[in-house]
Amino acid sequence: MNILLCNGKGGTGKTTLTVLLAHALAEAGKKVAVLDRDPQGTATKWLNECESKKVIISGLLTCQES
Repeated sequence: MNILLCNGKGGTGKTTLTVLLAHALAEAGKKVAVLDRDPQGTATKWLNECESKKVIISGLLTCQES
């Protein structure tokens, strides 16, 4: 299952919902990976500080133009 949370407007709770949902699914025994595409990297920071290491984190991927 893939879940995508996106919205162009800031301050809509995307990161908070993503981190809480990822943690809840991981605690329920699901395999969870979060791809943090936000340049601020807040989801990555929050998940790195979490005591539970059940969520796989992939930080911002950089793309170089050819």
